[in-house]
Amino acid sequence: MKSTDRQLCKTELYARTDEQSSAPMAQIPAIRHLYLLILVSLVTLAASANAENELLTIHEIQFSDAGQGWASPHAGEIVDCVGGVVTAKFSQRIVLQDLSAGDEWSAIEIRGYPVYPTGIEVGDDVSLQSVYVDEVAGCTTLQYYSASSHTINSSGNPLPEPVSLSVHDIRYPPVPAETEKYAAALVSIDEIVRIGAMDFGGHDDNYELLSYFGDVAYASDYANGDIQVTYYVQSGERYQRIVGILQRYNNDAEWDYYQLLPRSNDDYELCSAGVEIDPVQAELFSITPAQPNPFTIDTRFQLSLSQPAQVKVTIVDITGRSIISLADGLRASGDLNLTWQGQDANGRTQPQGIYIIHADVAGQSITRQIVMTK
Repeated sequence: MKSTDRQLCKTELYARTDEQSSAPMAQIPAIRHLYLLILVSLVTLAASANAENELLTIHEIQFSDAGQGWASPHAGEIVDCVGGVVTAKFSQRIVLQDLSAGDEWSAIEIRGYPVYPTGIEVGDDVSLQSVYVDEVAGCTTLQYYSASSHTINSSGNPLPEPVSLSVHDIRYPPVPAETEKYAAALVSIDEIVRIGAMDFGGHDDNYELLSYFGDVAYASDYANGDIQVTYYVQSGERYQRIVGILQRYNNDAEWDYYQLLPRSNDDYELCSAGVEIDPVQAELFSITPAQPNPFTIDTRFQLSLSQPAQVKVTIVDITGRSIISLADGLRASGDLNLTWQGQDANGRTQPQGIYIIHADVAGQSITRQIVMTK
């Protein structure tokens, strides 16, 4: 790669960042992180200005571990990619999956900012040249810019069978050691889920997938190309299968979760009349998103019980340490309004950061993420 091409990449990446927001840098941690990533990567790129691009598989780009902070070992490099079959297109993103790589570390997103790769359709087998390996909000991506190119090797290829997962496999709070290997892959949740709370997350467009084993995961319909509204689903609906692309969204102190992104209306399968559901277990309780969130003084939420039950509601930090109990004991049916003022059981104000509301009702659990700021 010539040094002029590297400078072009630098210029376009800075332009992309400027286009994303006009707010001051100090107010946008993700943009600060991106600027730092660019600066560090340019030093690396300059050291190898005369080298040819390395040809890598998706697995080689994606494979990571906790020691790397789950970032690609090739982050900040300009590479060629063997590529794979296109499984989805949405919001200036194209998702590739290598059908020869198995279920793990086999998929990756291409992001077209500011240049979008044209002529690519779902089912195409695509390889890429001169793409920038980037980390965007916890998601390893191949950044396409004006010096990048692609080759469509074939079209009309069958898509891979979705990797069959449970809500527990992609649960919130996230467990990257168990889930990151499926990032960007086409997956399916093959258990009965109920749609829980809605209108939360990094862009207020996430909803809960609630399993009957007490696990909760997040999903969003923004990748569904068949709808012009925010949601295809409605709270309280039950589905026996949902297919989609698995994406991580990590905005440091505010949000960190995996979200399932259905691609079309065909990716949802409502429960049929023959599916047995325990209505008592399914409707025992619900909990509203905390408001405000993030908060500075206090945050409030409501727990609703359909029948009397043992209730325990605890605030924990991201290490799992218990901060304070807000409710503990037998409660009558109805609504329970709860408030946390950012203090522990001894009245000591806690540091700003991420906290978890953990509600346990008759052995069933739901969690909510909240963020305290100063």
